Amino acid sequence: MKRLTQFLLISLTTTSLLGCVSTASITKDAYGSKEGELPLLTRSDFNAMKPLFLTKVTDFRNTGNLPFDVTGFEVCSLSKNDIQQVSGFTSLVEIANKMNNPEAQNESKSLAERVNSSAAQQSSTQTKTTYTWGDGSVIAKPEDCSQLLSEQPPARYLVKYSYSTLVEAETNVSGKVYESTSESSVHNVIGMERKVKGTFTTSASSVEFGGSMHDGLISSLVINLNDMQDPTFTYSFSDEQGRVSFMDVASTQGIYMTSESVNLSGNRTRTTTYSGKEIAMISRSKDGKPHGEMITINKQYGDTTMCFENGAIVQTSTCEKF
Repeated sequence: MKRLTQFLLISLTTTSLLGCVSTASITKDAYGSKEGELPLLTRSDFNAMKPLFLTKVTDFRNTGNLPFDVTGFEVCSLSKNDIQQVSGFTSLVEIANKMNNPEAQNESKSLAERVNSSAAQQSSTQTKTTYTWGDGSVIAKPEDCSQLLSEQPPARYLVKYSYSTLVEAETNVSGKVYESTSESSVHNVIGMERKVKGTFTTSASSVEFGGSMHDGLISSLVINLNDMQDPTFTYSFSDEQGRVSFMDVASTQGIYMTSESVNLSGNRTRTTTYSGKEIAMISRSKDGKPHGEMITINKQYGDTTMCFENGAIVQTSTCEKF
């Protein structure tokens, strides 16, 4: 079996699929979608995952239970520093400190990069990111707590923690300095599960869960909360050939959205998004940038078609359709 790459479905991906959706009625009018329907996908193994999604989303909507088994777990007696290390917060701060040090960044640049950077000083932006720990805990089976910081940590444990982020930006435009700050708080739950076939991370961000394997596909189950309410439920499956994500969005609950990405030759990808079983959008990319024809379907107001070339919108009669 080829080595598989785990894809984490982040909230930005979720947001991109929700941008034009506000209510169930608007969705039905725009796409002709119906509640409870899922599309016929390109890949048969992706189609085989639809019953799993339906089972889990129905169970979650009916019970509200999160899909991570903590039977037999208890709170481990760890210091704050130990919890920060287990959670990965310590590494996060170390990386931020390096990025916040202009001298260290400059030393790592080549001579040409330093010259170009100096020439660009007429318009430049510097940012400083500060992470402040809130609180946290680790739960695991009693016999596993002492192994959390060892070279061979336990097979299963779960970390709950929170922290705040402060980003300070300073932009210099032709000698005039503009300052701005932004603050945010993060509540994470990270469940680790190690199996014979590999390590699967169940990561949660107010709240995300996932991390298992089904028939050779890496799966990720995500429950994303808006201000700790209105959960959007996403179940994704991926391998080296592509990814599919099934979604039950809070604002259009019961009208499932599906996104299927197929990786093609030449570092190209075609993504088809569905509302119910109806196509809502077809987009294409190359080398990670929009490339080729992108069409957005709207049965109420008409379709919209755009053409991209290496990330830029172009006007042409021969737009690529791969």
